[in-house]
Amino acid sequence: MKRSSAVVRWAENWSINCNTCSRLAFWSSKNALIHRYSREEDSMSDNNAKVRHDDGARRYVLEVDGQDLGFAEYRDDGQRQVFTHTEVDQSLSGQGMGSKLVRESLDDARRRGKRVVPVCGFVADYVKKHPEWNDIIDSPA
Repeated sequence: MKRSSAVVRWAENWSINCNTCSRLAFWSSKNALIHRYSREEDSMSDNNAKVRHDDGARRYVLEVDGQDLGFAEYRDDGQRQVFTHTEVDQSLSGQGMGSKLVRESLDDARRRGKRVVPVCGFVADYVKKHPEWNDIIDSPA
């Protein structure tokens, strides 16, 4: 198994999404965190997580081991899909599940020919970090 690692250091107490693996890293000025991960471990955690589109409720649902543990809500505005709110259960914190939820939601929007308006802060932050979505992103009016 090939392993990759990233080292995160900062002068004050902060938390940040690791740009390499999309996991949440925490650290403090006294104890710099060495954030280690493997791509294989990331994909293993995704194996039991699925994202499904619930068109009637206008949301994408993150399902892990048969339980609904997150969602990304949107409203339709013609050919635009306006993402308004995203939640992921605290038990999944730092596992990249919020990123998985948003990534697969955006994949579905692109497949359906929708433009995306990221009103939700989490979705907006995600697309800022991932310019590969710029072709389907519209600014809020």
